[in-house]
Amino acid sequence: TYLEIQSQKLFNYLGDLDGKRVCEVGVGQGTLFAKIRKARPKFLTGVDISTQYLNKITRGDDISLVVANAESLPFLAVFDVVVASDIVEHVLNLGDCMISLNRSLKMGGKAVIKVPYRENLLQYAKQAGCKYDFVHLRTYNKQLLSDLLRNAGFSPEKFHFDGYQTFNIRPYLINSQFLYKRFKRYLWPTGRPEDLAKFPNWLGRLFVKPSEITVVATKTSEMLGV
Repeated sequence: TYLEIQSQKLFNYLGDLDGKRVCEVGVGQGTLFAKIRKARPKFLTGVDISTQYLNKITRGDDISLVVANAESLPFLAVFDVVVASDIVEHVLNLGDCMISLNRSLKMGGKAVIKVPYRENLLQYAKQAGCKYDFVHLRTYNKQLLSDLLRNAGFSPEKFHFDGYQTFNIRPYLINSQFLYKRFKRYLWPTGRPEDLAKFPNWLGRLFVKPSEITVVATKTSEMLGV
């Protein structure tokens, strides 16, 4: 349910896709890809390094599916919009990934990138008990993400903070029985995690630390000569 809510929020950030050539890098379970497909862009390309994920998507003349690494996308000035959700924090060579995203876009095209926001990376330490092989290698705040994009030939246009989860409720609320009771009564009466995640971003950020940040950025310069 949480992933579906986050997928819908990210889709809303994409804006009007009519007549656009769109690429999603890292289709994963295909939740966002399906929403973009229903919006009927001019053409839609899905990229993933996993054939298992790509095989879950129903083929059709309106889409193409490509097996590729985000650090070496096989496109040159093809797309109006490129979406990379939960990808940039995983790649081994961040510079290659950003140059690859830049090259895939037409001049003036939009990159929409979602990454973790001020995450505690110690939770991914094997010495701390993490059992996963593919973990987050980096995290971001607004300034770091802005610097990364400007260095890669983009102009950040808008930032969205979301990903409101129960373990990130702000301390001032948790530590005040008076405030917390009223928060539960008037704003979160069900107490369900999915209802907290549904909070509008402006409201959620008041009471919960965001776990994700999404930036919409415009390509302003080429990286072809790097």
